[in-house]
Amino acid sequence: MDMQRQILELKEQVLSRESLPVDISRYDSIVVAGMGGSGVTSLILSDLYQEKPVFSVMGYDLPKFVDKKSLFIAVSYSGNTEETLSCFEQALERGCDAVAITSGGKLAERCSDRIMVPAGIQPRSALGYMVMPLINTFLGLTDADRKRISDAIAGMFRRENEIRTHARRIVERKMLPVFIGDTSSRGVVTRWRTQINENSKLIAYSCFLPEANHNDTVWMANRSWPEKDITVLSGGEPRIEKRIRAMEKLTGLTFNRISHSGGVLERNFAWIAYGDMLSYHIAVERGVDPEDVSVLTRLKNEIA
Repeated sequence: MDMQRQILELKEQVLSRESLPVDISRYDSIVVAGMGGSGVTSLILSDLYQEKPVFSVMGYDLPKFVDKKSLFIAVSYSGNTEETLSCFEQALERGCDAVAITSGGKLAERCSDRIMVPAGIQPRSALGYMVMPLINTFLGLTDADRKRISDAIAGMFRRENEIRTHARRIVERKMLPVFIGDTSSRGVVTRWRTQINENSKLIAYSCFLPEANHNDTVWMANRSWPEKDITVLSGGEPRIEKRIRAMEKLTGLTFNRISHSGGVLERNFAWIAYGDMLSYHIAVERGVDPEDVSVLTRLKNEIA
C-alpha cells in the first residue's frame, strides 16, 4: 500500500472502539512508553486527558516514581522496540499492571493484556489504531464522538489542493517548516515535525506557546537564512492569540493558520491529517519516496 493510501486510512482507523482492559480509578498515574510513531500517542493523550498525571517515556528506563500504583502502557507497533521492551520489563519488576498496544513481536508474546492492531503498514501510518484505545479508555468516547473525529479528518483531506500548494511553497523556496502549537496541541506539532522528518526527509522544527515566547521568538525574528514557513496550531485561547499577533508583528512574518471548527478532539485530529498529507506532498515535490526509512533499519542493525 502506498503512503498516501496509508495516510487516508486515518479516517477509518479513528472509528475503532478498542479500549484497554483496565479500571483507571485504581491508579495514581499513567505511564506510557513508546518511541517514534508509537511514542507520539502518549503526547496526544496527555494533551487531551488531564484527570491524572500522564508521563511519556521515550527511552530505556522508567522514572523512579513508577510503582504498583502506576498503570504502565507499552505502545510499540512492531512489538520489538528495544527501549519499550526495557521499560516493560522494569514495570513488571516494580509490580505495575502492564498493558500493551502492538501488532506482534516480543511485546505480544510477553504481555497477556494487550490490544492487537493490524500489521503490515508503516508504524507512523498506524497512529489511529494505536492512539484510539488510549483515547477511548481515558476520555470515554462514544460512536458519535468517533464519527465526528472521522468526519473532521475527511473534511481536511478534501483540502488537498490547499495542502499541495503549501508543500510546493516550502520546497520551491527551500523554507524551514516551523510548527507552533499551544498546550492543547503539543502532540500534534510533534507529529507534524516527525512526519516531515520521515516522509519528506527534511529537517523541521516544533515548539509551543506560551513557552516559545521565552526563547524561540528570538531566532524566529532573525531575518537571515533560513527562510521560515511558520504554521500556528492554536485553539483560540485569547492570551495565546494575543501572543501570536505580537510574534507576527515583531518577526515581520505572517503565520499560516489552519482553520477548523469543532471541539479539541476534532480539531487536533483534523490538524494531524493536514500535517500527514503535507509531509506526503513535500516528499512528492522533492522526488523522494515517503515510505522509505531504510536508514533507521540500518541503524538498528548497527547497534544490534
